[in-house]
Amino acid sequence: MERVICYDPHSCFWREIEEYFAGKGVRLPVAVEIDSLESSKIMVMQNRGIAFMPCLSLEEDISQHRICPVNFFPSPNVERGIYLSYRKNINPRKLTYVDMLNDYLAAKQKKNE
Repeated sequence: MERVICYDPHSCFWREIEEYFAGKGVRLPVAVEIDSLESSKIMVMQNRGIAFMPCLSLEEDISQHRICPVNFFPSPNVERGIYLSYRKNINPRKLTYVDMLNDYLAAKQKKNE
C-alpha cells in the first residue's frame, strides 16, 4: 500500500477519513503526521506519499498540474470536498486507494439512482 501523509491528524477531517477506511477493514499506513498543509503538498509533489486534503486548498496546484486529485467524499454528512492527492506522474490505477475510492463512489452513485 501507498504511504499516507496525514495532514492535521487531530481534526474531524482526518477522523472522517480514518472511520471510512476502518469500516472497510483497512488501517491507513501513515508515514508521517503533519500539521502544515503546505508541507503536506510539498511531500506529495516530492513523491513521498499520498495525502487526503481539502479541495479548496489545492485549486492552484491542480490548475498548474502539480498535483492530481481524486474526488473523495467519505460520508454523506461531509459538506466539503476532499481530494486524495498524488504526484502527477504516477499512474492512478497503481494506487490501491484509488480503486477503493472508485468502488465507494460507484456504490454511492448506484444507491442514489
